[in-house]
Amino acid sequence: MHSRDENVDRDEPPVVVPVTADPEGDEELIAAGPRLPRWLVLAVIAVAVASGLTALVLKNDGHPTAAPSPSPTPSVISPAPEGLADLSVQDFAINHAGELYVLTSPPERLVSVDPDRSIRARVRAPVGAKLVVADPPGDLVWVIVPHRGISDVSIYAGPTMAAVGQLQVSATVVAAAALEDQLFMATDRGIYRGWPGGTATQLQGYTGPVQAIAADPPRFRLLAVSKSYDLIRVGEDTAQKVRKLTSVRAKSIVVTDDDHIWLVGFGQPSGSRIGSLDPQTLDVTLLEPGDPQADRGAIGWTGGSVFWVEYADSASLVCMDGSTGLASGTYSETDAPVVSVPGVIYAVRGTGVVKLPSPTACRG
Repeated sequence: MHSRDENVDRDEPPVVVPVTADPEGDEELIAAGPRLPRWLVLAVIAVAVASGLTALVLKNDGHPTAAPSPSPTPSVISPAPEGLADLSVQDFAINHAGELYVLTSPPERLVSVDPDRSIRARVRAPVGAKLVVADPPGDLVWVIVPHRGISDVSIYAGPTMAAVGQLQVSATVVAAAALEDQLFMATDRGIYRGWPGGTATQLQGYTGPVQAIAADPPRFRLLAVSKSYDLIRVGEDTAQKVRKLTSVRAKSIVVTDDDHIWLVGFGQPSGSRIGSLDPQTLDVTLLEPGDPQADRGAIGWTGGSVFWVEYADSASLVCMDGSTGLASGTYSETDAPVVSVPGVIYAVRGTGVVKLPSPTACRG
């Protein structure tokens, strides 16, 4: 089993930031989250450790069928001085400075949160909004309302939260990523690109359904995965199929700050699997044989120096080193999605947002 770094900051528990809405739904009142009893926390950690040990099943040749589970990271909820509405969190995103943008409903709000967890601004969001994307430098925030066959995009200035534009996409947006103040959208009809003051246009080359997309800033491109597991290289004007993914049928593609690219999804014939993607050749190297017991695969999210994996039917998030792909921590009883930059990690717990600790082994 991989264990946590012995120099982990043990005095930084995750902070839950729920608040309650006022009766009229326009203002929220700050409320502290409850601290779990010590016996319950110890029980949760003990169960997580036992589960990690049980998951390490050996093949006949003596090699593990899945990467060893790391020791669980303490995940006690403690009261928060500042917070978010105790509402249904639709989605959230983070920029390089650690500022969080949370989309809630109902009522529909876009909330910006500083790295110290204080709410900086709160504005109305479009009805039906499901996705939010933050431009990494923090200049723009994109809110997406997907409909059947069409999608609406509202654009906000990150520093002021003022509305600065709108786009309409002639397709259903399922995922999106920002690059150089432009939004690239994975849809049921290929990939679209738009920017403030412009129009949303379909990129030439690939017009089938796309399920995942990630920005690759060092090479000024994006990488996407189709519903039929085609790997797609996305430029400013074109989206070209590179190859069919067979060894790992990726549901997610993530790019970490150190230029490593990872595929997370299903193996063949079943089970979860993680693969490394060569930045130049886009060849796939499997990280490990995969876990056939996780027959519904896994989903991944990009961090800064790490990436995150959640296995189907699991209530835990696994922190993976962005350079090696090795598990470095587990956060139990925590739901996806998760976003992070070094030193700042947010995830979902219940209907609220949780700020998780960022120990040495998993800085975010």
